[in-house]
Amino acid sequence: MNYQNCLIDAIDVVLAWDIPEEAFADAVQAQAGLMALVNPEDIRGTDLH
Repeated sequence: MNYQNCLIDAIDVVLAWDIPEEAFADAVQAQAGLMALVNPEDIRGTDLH
């Protein structure tokens, strides 16, 4: 599954976490990368902020 397809699922996962609002976008990006088995350096250009 590619990174973009994992974003909605990653948002659902991260919404359940108790994290500060300012960390949400980074957490979603990291979670989507994990779910898509993507190297973090490969998605740095995708900015959710």
